[in-house]
Amino acid sequence: MSTIDPDARGRAISSVLRPFSRVAAIAALATAPVFAAVLWAGGAVNESLSIALIFTYILLTVAAGILASLVSRTKPGLLVAAYSTAYCGGLFLVMASGLPLSDPGTVPSVIVIGSIYLVAGGLGYLYLLRRAAVGQTTVRGVDTTAEVM
Repeated sequence: MSTIDPDARGRAISSVLRPFSRVAAIAALATAPVFAAVLWAGGAVNESLSIALIFTYILLTVAAGILASLVSRTKPGLLVAAYSTAYCGGLFLVMASGLPLSDPGTVPSVIVIGSIYLVAGGLGYLYLLRRAAVGQTTVRGVDTTAEVM
């Protein structure tokens, strides 16, 4: 594939999979609250279902993360950090949902997990702010950005 020919770049498989990979990554991260709700709605702790959902969550999020990593042109550090933090929060949520709601450790663990999700949201917001700032810089005619060390 030629890197100069824009038509060849547009026909590349990565340009077709790029929007799908973003949706897949968000959908994979969104399965954690759904899995937790399924486990807590059951009432009694079902160990085999809990283990199956933990492994399903790991496989879905890792596969979506790898797909997003392979098809993206750039790998912004803030976005990778936000995804990784949200992944950890979701993993802790799915693992904590194996405990019954009446367990005294469930509520504090859900509060900690909520704070992990807040950190992930903050990192995602910082990425969006940076992307908007880079967009403004590009509109003004500057095509490079620098990072202050």
